[in-house]
Amino acid sequence: MKTLKTKYIAIIFASVLLAVVSVFAITTEFAYAWNTTQWRPSVEIKKSIDSSYAKIREYNDEIEESKNFIVDYENNADIYDEYVQLLQEKFDNMEKFIKVEKPELEEITKSSYAAFFAKGLLDEMVGNRFVTDGLFKWSFVTFFACGEDDEIMKFVEDYYNTKKELDSATNENEEAATKYNQSLSNINNLPIEINTLNQNIANLNNLLAEVLEIEQVFGAAGESRIEGSSFFCHPCPDSQISSPFGESRDGYTHHGCDFVAASGTPIYCAADGVVFETGQSDSMGNYIKIQHADGFVSVYMHCSHVFVPNGMQVFRGDNIALVGSTGDSEAPHLHFQVELNGTPVNCLDYM
Repeated sequence: MKTLKTKYIAIIFASVLLAVVSVFAITTEFAYAWNTTQWRPSVEIKKSIDSSYAKIREYNDEIEESKNFIVDYENNADIYDEYVQLLQEKFDNMEKFIKVEKPELEEITKSSYAAFFAKGLLDEMVGNRFVTDGLFKWSFVTFFACGEDDEIMKFVEDYYNTKKELDSATNENEEAATKYNQSLSNINNLPIEINTLNQNIANLNNLLAEVLEIEQVFGAAGESRIEGSSFFCHPCPDSQISSPFGESRDGYTHHGCDFVAASGTPIYCAADGVVFETGQSDSMGNYIKIQHADGFVSVYMHCSHVFVPNGMQVFRGDNIALVGSTGDSEAPHLHFQVELNGTPVNCLDYM
C-alpha cells in the first residue's frame, strides 16, 4: 500500500497537470487542434473530474476498510499477542532444555535449519511425504550422526517448526500493528484529502465552464486561408485598401493600412506567432496583438468578434477575428499595423 503522502502527491499532481495541460492547449495550440483533429480540452477536463470522483470513491472505500480493520484488531489484539507469547515460551523452554538436558543437540538444531527447509521444498515438489520423510531420515542420520533415534529427530523437527511458526506469527503481528496505525492515519487524514479533491473538482468545473465558452467561440471561427507567400500573408484578402501606411491625418501619421470590407468578413493571422494582448479600447475597438519571430508584431483593430485569447499560439492563415467597426471607426474595416522592434513599418513591404 502506498503511503498517504505519496497518494496525496500523486492525485494532486495528476489533477493539476491535467488542468494545466488543458489551459496550455487552449492558449497555445487550440486553433490547430480544433481544425485538424477536433480535439476538445473540455473532454480532458471532464476526464480529470471523473478521475477525481473515482479517487474520492476509492478513499471512501479505504476509510470504511480501515474502520473495520481497527475494530477487528482492537477486538483480537490480545489474542494475537497471547499466541505469540505462547510460542515464544515454548521455544524458550526448548532452548533451555537443549542447554541444560541435551547440550549435544545445540549444534544439531542450529545446523538442521537448511535440512528442514529443503525437506519442505521437496514435500511441495514431490507431493509424497512418505518418500521425502524417508529421504530426510536417511540424510539426517547420515549427516548429523544421530543414529536411529526417532525421539531426537522429532525434537529437532519440532524445534524447527516452532521457530518457524514463531517467526511467522511475530511478523504477522508486526504487520497487523503497522496496518492498524496506518488505518488510524487513514480515518484521520483521508477526509482531508477528499475535501482537497472536492475543492479541485470545483476549480476544474469552473475551468470547464470557461473552456466550453471558448470552444463555443471557436466553433464560430471559419477555416484557415493563406493569400500571399511573403513573410506576412494577407490578413483580409476579401478587402480593398482605403487608407495606406504613412497617410497624414489631422496632425498625426497613419501607422497602418486600412482594409475596407463588409462587417463579418474573416480576418486571418498574417504569420505564426503568439497572441500577447487582446482587448477593447475607445480608439482601437476590439483588437488583437500578435508577437512574431524576428521582432515583428502585428495588430488587428476594429474587429466585430475576436476568436483568440491572450497567450494562444496562432498559425499563418488562422481565422482569428471578423471585420467590424468598433472603436474610433466610421465604417467596417480592418486597421492592420505591423511593428518591427517597436517601430511601425509599412505592412505592404512584408506582404
